[in-house]
Amino acid sequence: MAEKFDRYYEYFVNRTRAGLKPRRIRLGLISIDLDRRVTELRFIPGRVKTRQVVIESNVVEGDQIDLVSPPEGVRVIKGKRVKVQDAILEAVEGEDVTLINVDVKRVIGRYVRVVNCDVGHVEGEEVTMVNAVANEVIVKRGEFMNCDVGRLIYEEFYRAMNTDIKSVSRK
Repeated sequence: MAEKFDRYYEYFVNRTRAGLKPRRIRLGLISIDLDRRVTELRFIPGRVKTRQVVIESNVVEGDQIDLVSPPEGVRVIKGKRVKVQDAILEAVEGEDVTLINVDVKRVIGRYVRVVNCDVGHVEGEEVTMVNAVANEVIVKRGEFMNCDVGRLIYEEFYRAMNTDIKSVSRK
């Protein structure tokens, strides 16, 4: 298998340099992108699909990302479904974002769940925060439990239980 891979890799790299631009090697269920460095490619038991997480410098991108204690070089995470535990990050973006024990400067998503986190700026359609500290939260609908929020801007409604909110305004 290694010899077959080496042949394919040499073939595609040489074609890329010649200007034909194939950027992906496909080996059955596994495909390797030549433009990016693939750091994790694993099979999910019970499913036919593979899950791929791509790191490009300090940015992690993928369709479904589930990271526990990501490497220190990772600063930004982008994906459709993102779940991160035990990390210090610059930004997290996605449609469905779940953060547990994360210190992050900016979170943007449609559905955002934050548990035991320290967050600078949170923006989302539906935001649920438990035991979190946030400087600024912009939401359409929000629920907050045992939180400390500096500034809350909401559109439809919010629920707060045992939460300290310093400034509240409506869009």
